Amino acid sequence: MDLIEKLYGPECRYVLIFRHGLDVACSMAAMGIPKSEEGDRTPYEQKLGMAATFWAERCEEILKFAERHRDRCIELRYEQLCDEPEQEIRRLFAFLDEPFEEQVLQFYRQPHDTWIGLQDGKAALLRGFSANVERGASVNPKRYRP
Repeated sequence: MDLIEKLYGPECRYVLIFRHGLDVACSMAAMGIPKSEEGDRTPYEQKLGMAATFWAERCEEILKFAERHRDRCIELRYEQLCDEPEQEIRRLFAFLDEPFEEQVLQFYRQPHDTWIGLQDGKAALLRGFSANVERGASVNPKRYRP
């Protein structure tokens, strides 16, 4: 983020989207991220701990950056964005000084280029807002260590 700040300076605005850490860790561990020295043979529990640590460290860096640039950062919560998309997107557009348009809530009805590499492949298949949440609800954080 410091590089982006250096390149674009005070005109840049930052949209910080946070997702529940255990949900992030579960998704990362299921995808095999991060890789350890053991590669794919690393037990899921160890991957989960590594992913949770990675998430916590990145969030700490992002929050420190946001503190230094508070007036140019907006924090969104993934879960709230999925639960209340119009309210959150209106807040985002206001922060960006952009007019809100109803059609952004129906992004899936707009033509999109689905060629791999130009956009998130998962997003191209979505037909609305649906949260991928609470996968981490059953995780006992004390059990998993990186």
